[in-house]
Amino acid sequence: MPALAGKCTYLKLETCRPISVRFLFFICRSLTRILIVTIYGYTTNDQNFANNQVTITQRKGADEAGSNDASGTFRVKAGNFAAYNLNVVNSRGEGTQAIALSAYAASGTQGYYGCKFIGYQDTILAQSGKQVYDKCYIEGATDFIFGQTAVAWFEKSTIAISGRGWITASGRDSSSNPAYYVINGATVSTKSGVSLAAGSTYLGRPWRNYARVVVQNSNLGAVVNSAGWSIWQSGDTRTDQVFYREYGNTGTGASGTRASFSSKLSSAVTLANVIGSTSWIDMNYWNNAGTVSPTTTTLVASTTSARPASTSTSGAVTTTQASGGGGDCSVAQWGQCGGQGYTGCTVCAAGTCTFSNGN
Repeated sequence: MPALAGKCTYLKLETCRPISVRFLFFICRSLTRILIVTIYGYTTNDQNFANNQVTITQRKGADEAGSNDASGTFRVKAGNFAAYNLNVVNSRGEGTQAIALSAYAASGTQGYYGCKFIGYQDTILAQSGKQVYDKCYIEGATDFIFGQTAVAWFEKSTIAISGRGWITASGRDSSSNPAYYVINGATVSTKSGVSLAAGSTYLGRPWRNYARVVVQNSNLGAVVNSAGWSIWQSGDTRTDQVFYREYGNTGTGASGTRASFSSKLSSAVTLANVIGSTSWIDMNYWNNAGTVSPTTTTLVASTTSARPASTSTSGAVTTTQASGGGGDCSVAQWGQCGGQGYTGCTVCAAGTCTFSNGN
């Protein structure tokens, strides 16, 4: 999908029915404009990942793909990017590196909102730039949040442990490297349907000596080891310069004698202090305010052309129903609202698609 005159701005994956995608390519390029690319997945509730209907999936590992990055199911190599309500899966499983999301923001920014990332080893490569993951589901076992220079903040996410291992593996290799991972307000527990012994996972191990990770204000289940943090491996500890910190964590996994190379903070780190400017972050979504009542209307059907039929008003929300084109709406009701710069709201109900614009 090439960009025309710099326009590859908003892409909505919506069919009013669940879809699974195995091969998906977006090519957005402009020589004269800064592109802002946002992808919206179809969902019945865009404020979390629970009802996501769009899944992008494949099962290649690094051994087949030729490199870790090349194994990625969904590879983003630019800044000014955001994704909402997508499921991204690498189903290769145990035994090799197999990335679900490979995120290279360079010197730019990437935001992921209400997405699910499922893998086993190396699920998310948060490699460069500034990144936020808000109310996402992240599943894995071995080093499944890792990378080298990215500043990444994980907000109110669900972290599901599917096997023995380590959540983070920071590749920060010097004191001047900006890499910084913050996990804030998360829930860390064993994946549903999986049986693991208590203490089966660690909050992180250092891929490089200057690893920097903070876990704060999170509920840590019994699956988290009482030591909290781990060395890289026997005979190669890599802990001499690490910055492993916690603050305000609760749950069984928050108790116990922590590793000697970690410590507790006296106060929580803040988004602004870690990320810097937050102007690029969808703060409506962040603050659960993404469904602000729209006030104006746009007359478009979801998958086919339509003509205006009737207008109705409910409270502050004005919508226009489109008849003659809503036959593909097989789901009883769904909404897709929110997103920085996205002012529209789409609802499908009873075979009729209604679109309203929140300008």
